[in-house]
Amino acid sequence: MYKKLGMVCLILMISLMGSMACVNNEPEEKKGTERVKVCELFPSVLHAPQYIAMNQGMFAKEGLEVELIRVDSKEEFMRLLQQGEADIGLAGGEISIMSYQAGQEDYLISFSQLTQREGSFLLGKQEPEDRFQWESLRGKKIIVEAGQERQQMLLEYLLLQQGLKPEIDVELLVDPDAAELFLAGRGDYVVLGEPKVTWLLKAGAGYPQASLGCFSDYITDTVFMLKKSVLNQNPQVVQNFSNAIYQAQLWMDSHSPDETAQLIHSSLPWIEVHDLAEAVGRYQVQNTWRVTTVMDEGSFDLLQEIMMGSGRLESKIESSLLINNNFARKAVLVPQDNSY
Repeated sequence: MYKKLGMVCLILMISLMGSMACVNNEPEEKKGTERVKVCELFPSVLHAPQYIAMNQGMFAKEGLEVELIRVDSKEEFMRLLQQGEADIGLAGGEISIMSYQAGQEDYLISFSQLTQREGSFLLGKQEPEDRFQWESLRGKKIIVEAGQERQQMLLEYLLLQQGLKPEIDVELLVDPDAAELFLAGRGDYVVLGEPKVTWLLKAGAGYPQASLGCFSDYITDTVFMLKKSVLNQNPQVVQNFSNAIYQAQLWMDSHSPDETAQLIHSSLPWIEVHDLAEAVGRYQVQNTWRVTTVMDEGSFDLLQEIMMGSGRLESKIESSLLINNNFARKAVLVPQDNSY
């Protein structure tokens, strides 16, 4: 009885996360500052440096007042940026590639990178006894979250790398309620990110078998991007924004998961502080976050290779068209500000 009650509470918690995730955070405008509207595609633990820059005053010190807009679809994300309802976007690196491939004249350019590993884990129903073997997935069903394209692309890429053909050797079930379906026994494995990994693990309902991000080389995972025209019109704002994010990266790298969790909790209030700390620690151990906003072109090319393998990209695009590292390179020349 108690186990069933725990499962019900877990499902309610996961559902609550989805309903709270799209609440806008609109701070009051301060006189003498430049207001910047930032649109993030799904709030996430992976966005921790952004929340640190907001909550620790890095943006304010750079003369920026950030208004955070949260959306849950790439279509809405791209619409807000293209129509000028948001200035800067935070999402997966594949979004700027898709905007260019779609033929948008004022396409999206990435200028600052947060994460270099995809943040999903493959969870099973039992604790792993030995080192994970991809061959153990043959003939099994894996549930993947709908809307998490980068997650699905990387999974398909890794399966093929291991000699397993998606939908032939391994069945993939894509559904927006992936965690709930897994709890209901609809699949052998599920692919999820934090904090759902921590929640299922604590409930004894799911156990991490493998980190998808650790089975590939570094990729261009989450990045800040904006329209080409906005970048050209507001170079100082972009520079100040990059400076703040870099200072946040340095702060996070020199503080514990507990300290980070305490600071970013107000940005992710539906996640308990101790769960946040566990999630941050799990990601830090595998070097998920970069300690520089400078983007790596090799990682960008690997992302394109993964997209091509999944049929979502026709041909590779020259990275210099979609990456502008000028602002990030200037940001890293600024010494760490120890006043935060």
